[in-house]
Amino acid sequence: GNRDNIMILKRHCFDVDDDLTFVDGLLIDGSWEVALYEDEGVNKTEEYFMYTIEFLESGYIKVTDPNFGIIDGSWLAYRNDGLFLGMHYGIEAPFDELNHRWRIVDISVTKDRIELKDYDSNGGIERILVLEKKV
Repeated sequence: GNRDNIMILKRHCFDVDDDLTFVDGLLIDGSWEVALYEDEGVNKTEEYFMYTIEFLESGYIKVTDPNFGIIDGSWLAYRNDGLFLGMHYGIEAPFDELNHRWRIVDISVTKDRIELKDYDSNGGIERILVLEKKV
């Protein structure tokens, strides 16, 4: 082989830091809904009206649609120059639009609101996703 090849391994370690433990615990606790989804300045929040998102401890996501159908997904909170929440819902609309590694920008003091952003290569905000805990 080529001795100049360098491989960088990134692995997920459980409970690596207090922030990740906090985020995991927060997401797992209760049900969530999309309070805001803005794509390049266009508000698409209403596409997610009446959907309930549950982050399961197993790493799966269970989304219940307005007709009580189920959309499956997966999630992972991790650190990489900041805190991120990776979500994958496959090809099920409208949640396929949320397949992304989102940067966690803000968590409310009341622990019932998480603001996520997607930045372009120049640092501009492309998309904003706000999740709020359902009461």
